[in-house]
Formats: sequence, C-alpha cells, structure tokens
Amino acid sequence: MSDLTEQFVSDLTSGQPRLFAYIMSLLRNPDEARDVLQNTNLVLWRKLDEYADIASFEAWSTRIAYYQVLAFRRDRGRDRHQFSEALLSQIATAAEAETKGIDQRMVHLHGCIQELSDDHRELLVARYTKQTPVRQIAETAGKSPAALAMALYRIRQLLLQCIEGRLQAEGSQS
Repeated sequence: MSDLTEQFVSDLTSGQPRLFAYIMSLLRNPDEARDVLQNTNLVLWRKLDEYADIASFEAWSTRIAYYQVLAFRRDRGRDRHQFSEALLSQIATAAEAETKGIDQRMVHLHGCIQELSDDHRELLVARYTKQTPVRQIAETAGKSPAALAMALYRIRQLLLQCIEGRLQAEGSQS
C-alpha cells in the first residue's frame, strides 16, 4: 500500500465520527445517515486519485457528504417531509461549523474519562460500552435504578465540565 493510500485510509477512518455527525445533522435519522455515510465512503474511495491534490480532507469529505445527502434526498423526493434545498444548505453550513471541533472534543472526552475514578469508569463501560440496562447494573450494585440513573447523569455532567474546561484552556492558549 502506498504512503498516499495509507494516509487516505487514516484520514477516512479518523474522520468517520465527524462525517456521521455532519450527515446526522442533515438527515436526523440514524439509519439513513449510516446509508449515506457508506455511500460517501464509497465515493471518497473512488475519488482516491483526487486525494493528493486536496488541501483539506475534512472540507473535501464534508462536501462529498453534502452531495450524497442531496442525492439521497433526490432519490427520496416523493416524501413530503423533506427540507427544501435552500434550508438544507443553511443546515449544512451550520452543521459543518459545528462538527469541525468534534475530533478535538473526542480527544478531550477520552482524557476526561481517564480522570474519573475506577468506579465511575466501570459504570460508564457497563452502561455505554457493554450496553447493559440500567436496571441490571442497579441490581448488581445493590442500588435503585433511579439512584443509578442519577449517578450516570452526574458522571456525564462531570465529563461535560471537564471537556468544556479543556476547550476553554485550549482556546486561551491560541
């Protein structure tokens, strides 16, 4: 595999969460967004020969995703619950600005999770990685489901505060 192809695969792989978030902001349906993301990935792969000449993989891939959303909407044109192209363009512009920082927020999230106590990390893993129902975790921990749900809420609030603090510190250093 050439160095260019390896870099492309690296950019494509690391860009998946941001692309998915962008597409989701336009379609608001996870199943449709996954389909469009898959089509976007295929188009990006087919346009590999253009990769060497692009200035920003993020901008290039986002633009292709936008056109894939438009194609998806065109193909589903009979649905009367579709946004107009003008409104979709406005949403796309806002979504592109919003998703630019998602990669950095993910880095901060991982760092903030490492700062949690072992108990809190284990609770997050059980609930969100292993997809264990709150009721089951509560039974195992000898707590009520309401108490466990409140604990999860508090942990999410701690993570949010940590991420925002890191982003603010990062912004003041720029």
